[in-house]
Amino acid sequence: MQGDQVERHQPNSEAEHLLCEDEDWMEMAELHQAGTGDKGGESQVHHVENRYTDGEPSQMEASRTISRGDGDEVALADNGGHVVYRVYKIRWFGLTQLILLNIVVSWDWLSYSAVANTAAQFFSTNPSIINWLSTGFLFAFVVAAPATIWTLHKGGPRLAIITSSLLILVGNWIRYGGTRTSSPNFGLTMFGQILVGFGQPFVLAAPTRYSDLWFTPAGRVSATAIASLANPFGGALGQLINPFLATKASEIPNMTLYVAIISTVASLPSFFIPSKPPTPVSPHPTAPRPPSVQQSAY
Repeated sequence: MQGDQVERHQPNSEAEHLLCEDEDWMEMAELHQAGTGDKGGESQVHHVENRYTDGEPSQMEASRTISRGDGDEVALADNGGHVVYRVYKIRWFGLTQLILLNIVVSWDWLSYSAVANTAAQFFSTNPSIINWLSTGFLFAFVVAAPATIWTLHKGGPRLAIITSSLLILVGNWIRYGGTRTSSPNFGLTMFGQILVGFGQPFVLAAPTRYSDLWFTPAGRVSATAIASLANPFGGALGQLINPFLATKASEIPNMTLYVAIISTVASLPSFFIPSKPPTPVSPHPTAPRPPSVQQSAY
């Protein structure tokens, strides 16, 4: 840093710590935005303009970032006074995965409700008991909600998507196992259904955080809406298709198998989603975050 060194006092509180951190970040950014020197006692400051482009950054462009204490990066102004933010085509891969997962998890939810009478004959019970498969799914959703908040805050959307994919995979094949025992095992099928229910809030809450991380301000609303609206679409598919897959009680295992295969194909690519873009896609993700509920209480 040029000039005299400024001696800062050690922050004594969380608020002072955040203020000092933001001041340091703003000071570093201003050094890159300022002119090469003062002329006639007046400093020359360049106007900084945000620019967005789609493509891979060069090595030099990727290095023009400031790493902050919270793990985010800030793109710096180039010599022309422009801050260039790049979006990456691989963002569409992650968005597609969110759409597919929201479709299959909602399809899983209503798998047996669409064929309640047929499933009741297969499990030797009544339709009211079969409807508990979808009700138990919703209770599992509520139980997993706090874990979803923690996962998105600590691990980001990638961890939430992978967690949901694992639960969907395991839950679907456990459900299928419950239909393939010597005597149909309703309890095992219910257990698999609950596991899938645990996975739904992770993928249902992830689109907002994902679009915030990977899309520019102009595209975030559309990306979030598309991924979120895929969830009721999956439920509609389940209600429409499953009655054709299980027209009689003996076809319930095959119906469960087909849904499990579709869910597996939709879930496996989730493990290849990058955790974050190589460089910031906009200034928004690097804005100072408000304190959490726990921090605000002190």
